[in-house]
Amino acid sequence: MLLDVLNRLAVDTGLNPVDQRNILINLLNHAAKEMYDKLESNKLLWEVTLSVPPNKIIALPSFIGELRGMLRSSTNLMLYPFQTIGAPRYVRNDWSFRYRNWRDLGENPVMQFPSVVGPLTISVGEVEDIPVTVYINGQTNNALRIEEKVVVSATSQTTTNLFGPQIYFIAGKQGQERTFDINITDANGQLLAVLYNMDNNTRYKMIDVSEFPWGSDTSDGNALVDVLYKVLLRRLTKDSDTFPAGPDYDTAWYWMSMHLYFKPMQKKPVDFENFYAYSIKAMQSIKGSEEDGLQKKISYGKNKFYDLTQGWYAEPYLPCNIIR
Repeated sequence: MLLDVLNRLAVDTGLNPVDQRNILINLLNHAAKEMYDKLESNKLLWEVTLSVPPNKIIALPSFIGELRGMLRSSTNLMLYPFQTIGAPRYVRNDWSFRYRNWRDLGENPVMQFPSVVGPLTISVGEVEDIPVTVYINGQTNNALRIEEKVVVSATSQTTTNLFGPQIYFIAGKQGQERTFDINITDANGQLLAVLYNMDNNTRYKMIDVSEFPWGSDTSDGNALVDVLYKVLLRRLTKDSDTFPAGPDYDTAWYWMSMHLYFKPMQKKPVDFENFYAYSIKAMQSIKGSEEDGLQKKISYGKNKFYDLTQGWYAEPYLPCNIIR
């Protein structure tokens, strides 16, 4: 967990684990991001069952990370293709992709657009001991793009600007810890986004399910879909926090942190370049030991060199030698 890696890192770098904790925390989070971007582990994949309405553009729950394109009906186990916003819709003229299809439309800071152009309300459970700052960047009634900084000194505050219909970014102040989640609603009380205390900004993955067939798995006509996704990497600050793939990766986390600590320095250890390799090797070793026992199905395609040369003497198959 974070405390174990932090203490080990403090000893080897000479940083004080109390007075220079913020430096160590930032270093550990940068290292965790480097590992997260490179690691595709079974422990980083989660699944959830969603109730999907027909013929809509939907916002997936904010805890869902990048989809791995393996979606299936929870009732009949039929797979659904997951495609980009541009292909194949804008590069093909056939209809094969229109049935049971999800399109990735990217990410949005709000789960739904404001229902009216007006002030946004920022609500918290309690006011923090040190008032937090929230940045809202969006379109207003007077400008295409305006940023407003709101210091949350009450449980409910409204923005000065009238935002809508576009919201471009909602974020907290970098490095400022929060105890409570922050809700952002429009003038009609419609919830637009939740800025969780562990997140620096809001994000919702937008999916077009307009080509998705109307289901009847629930009483309201929605379809139940199983979604496989990569768990999000959130900022790690508490002693008990762990890398998303678990404490087994603590050693790799330590080596990656050592690599990033010495990287900008002019006088580096002799084996500095090895720190990065140690981390990658540790990740590979842990991933291998965890997944070697998993059963995996391998698909074999046609040999790309088959039929490279044509002739009357060509045989459709090559004979094999019988040993016994």
